[in-house]
Amino acid sequence: MLTVMRRLEEEGRERASRLDELPRNDASFLSRMAEVAGRSKYEEFGQAIARAATALSIPAEFCMHDGITRRECWVPGYVVQELKAVDAIAKRVIGNRCTWLLDRVRGREYNLAMAMNDLTACFHRLIELEEAPSRKQITSRVEVIE
Repeated sequence: MLTVMRRLEEEGRERASRLDELPRNDASFLSRMAEVAGRSKYEEFGQAIARAATALSIPAEFCMHDGITRRECWVPGYVVQELKAVDAIAKRVIGNRCTWLLDRVRGREYNLAMAMNDLTACFHRLIELEEAPSRKQITSRVEVIE
């Protein structure tokens, strides 16, 4: 699963960087990200990312249909709320927010590319959690010296 997650993260960063392109297949990509995040062993965080990805797929689909680039595709409030929920859970799970642009950009200036960048950053933090050895694995590899 980690290999798939890394590929999705790379694709997300690539898509977010292509501001002046139409969001071709972004909705499909976000659906794949939601599916994988939803299967994380870090259920609460993974499910929040999945909900945000699903919410973001709606404006992505509309903008594609209407011929609007990622730069000009404004993200509606319900998507922002889902990303804020991801941030709140991230604060509890990893100790800080996982988004970079959310709340740093005013209103309609927050676009699809920015939201995809933020979502991918949160997905990256989920990957880091999945990669980290569990406490049990760490203690089983440590020799106690008395």
